[in-house]
Amino acid sequence: MNDRYGIFGFKTEFERASKNDNSKSVLDSLNWQRRLVERRANGERFTIQDHVKGMVYSLLSSRRRWSAVAELIEREKPRDPFASVFENYDPDILQRADFGKIEQRLRAKRCPIKKPGRSNLSGAEAVINNIKAIQDNYEAVERVATMKSGKARYDKARDLVDKLGRGGGHPFFWMREALVAQYFRNVGIDIPKPDTHLCRFFGEAPAKGMTKNAREATCAEVFNEVWRIHEETGLNPMEIDQYIWFHCSKSGLRTPS
Repeated sequence: MNDRYGIFGFKTEFERASKNDNSKSVLDSLNWQRRLVERRANGERFTIQDHVKGMVYSLLSSRRRWSAVAELIEREKPRDPFASVFENYDPDILQRADFGKIEQRLRAKRCPIKKPGRSNLSGAEAVINNIKAIQDNYEAVERVATMKSGKARYDKARDLVDKLGRGGGHPFFWMREALVAQYFRNVGIDIPKPDTHLCRFFGEAPAKGMTKNAREATCAEVFNEVWRIHEETGLNPMEIDQYIWFHCSKSGLRTPS
């Protein structure tokens, strides 16, 4: 079996670390997304509320360690800690909701949605403004998610992530390729998340080191390389992503020098 990137070594590293409490939340997140993929494999369609929740959780994961969100989820089990914050993810109610009240609820949870750069929007406004994008893209995303062919589904998801993440079609506020991919994963589509870790890993950083001149891989390049690894190893794209991400977060392939 060809394993030119050493993914099985990363897998062992991940599994060993996930037995410790400090890394358990990463495994919990992967298992949650595995269950979503299994629901898709059983032919389940997701509701528009599921999609709103997937978008919310994607934004919550931005610019923070997932463990902060995971601890809150664990503490409030079996309730979803954010359902009451976001009106049970009902798009019609959310579109009429008060931004300020949602922000207050998020602050009470000590888990605000973090702004990218100098945006004038609050996290609540970004979520509510994204409801229109969810409604406009819902059927397209569901068509991709329910396709029978794994490769065709994967390629269509890649193209849609690339399009929406670049602001094409009916774009999202605060969501480029990585967060759009995370939203897709949160509704059961088995794909990688082309974030900084994976873009650097599949770019020039491993050879050149973390210099500013090291080219990062594009979203499409990350998707294509992860599928190649999937074919070589039999591991699922989401798992490959997680093993690489965890290795990079521990090895220093994370921030430029």
